[in-house]
Amino acid sequence: MSRNAAERAALALAGLMLLASALITGRLAFEHMQLAGSLCGSGAAPHCGWCVGTVALAVLAAFSAAAALAPVRTPERVRA
Repeated sequence: MSRNAAERAALALAGLMLLASALITGRLAFEHMQLAGSLCGSGAAPHCGWCVGTVALAVLAAFSAAAALAPVRTPERVRA
């Protein structure tokens, strides 16, 4: 496996782990909203850490997947 392929595989694996973490924190945010009896961010209730964490992890998962799936750039050869 080449270095580039290994880096892409690591990015894809990191993206999957970040996505799984986003799903877990999303579930915790939903349970927190049920306990609080209102949606986070509506009215006087501020967003909780679970909501912010869910969005942050989802964005990182998307960027990691985009980096893993980006086309390979090959350097152009310079003629001497």
